This record gives sequence, structure tokens and C-alpha cells, in this order.
Amino acid sequence: MKQGIPIEEVELDEQGNWQHSLIFSAVHTVSKWSMRPSQFGICRPEEDLAYMIAHDQVFSKMELVEQEQARKEAEKKSKAARGKQKQ
Repeated sequence: MKQGIPIEEVELDEQGNWQHSLIFSAVHTVSKWSMRPSQFGICRPEEDLAYMIAHDQVFSKMELVEQEQARKEAEKKSKAARGKQKQ
């Protein structure tokens, strides 16, 4: 399996959307359809488990990164609001 870019180095576009590979998109769709990647020619049947685990791990990490970004943004807004109240 080809080594990808660490998620911490992946840049979001101007709308905050993830830039990811076509394989990731395909495996994500296959997982939503409760099917295996090999059924769509993404990999060999013996590689299904590896692709599915990798997808789940990356997707979970993406969610954590998004939550952390939202928390930092909310914290920044909260500090700004408190700064305005003190003035």
C-alpha cells in the first residue's frame, strides 16, 4: 500500500474542506454502502481489511482535527468577546 501524507500536513481549501485522494473518497463511499473496496476494484480481496482499517483511522483523525479547529476558533472568539467587554 502506498504511503500517504500525514494528516497534520494536509491543507484544507478556502472553504475548510479536506483535500484527499480519489482512493480515500472511493473507500469512504464503499464503507457507507457497507461493501468492500475489492468489490469496486480498489484493491485485491486480501487487502480489504487493510484499506478499511486505514480509512477508519484516517477518518477518525480527520474528525478530531476538525473538532480541535472548532474548539480553537470558539476560544479565539470568546477571548475577543471578553476583550471587548473589558473596554
